[in-house]
Amino acid sequence: MVEKTRYFYELILKVSSDDSQFSQSLEIIPLSEPQSNIICFYVKPKNMVKISAINEFNMKLIHDYFPHPTNHIQDFNYFISKTKLKGSKLIDVDLAHVFSGLELDSDGLQLLRVVVLNKWSHTVSGNGRDYMTDFLDEIKNKSLEMMNEY
Repeated sequence: MVEKTRYFYELILKVSSDDSQFSQSLEIIPLSEPQSNIICFYVKPKNMVKISAINEFNMKLIHDYFPHPTNHIQDFNYFISKTKLKGSKLIDVDLAHVFSGLELDSDGLQLLRVVVLNKWSHTVSGNGRDYMTDFLDEIKNKSLEMMNEY
């Protein structure tokens, strides 16, 4: 699964460097290159520097991809979990790398966590593209919709 997670990581890097409407106003920032089937990242409007605001943005973003007490996991096409990276747990070198250019007004950075388990991650979906690309497109589109609130 590591190669499929790296594929998703490469898609994220590609999105952040293209010349699309998304990359002009938003960026997806992976925490690091994946070493397993887990990838952690956050989405950030380019003009946003306060960690508390970035956290709020990401919590709103995952709302439709995170189960609530009334949901069943099978109700979702895609699932995103969350984790928090606390600056107090990092050594200074990592702290400077992860939080570079951000205003530390919160005790941690809310990360989106994707675990790649699905054997269909490279399979063609109903619209003719692979599921990983579709999933990333959903994240991009939802993020762009949310930009109207910020």
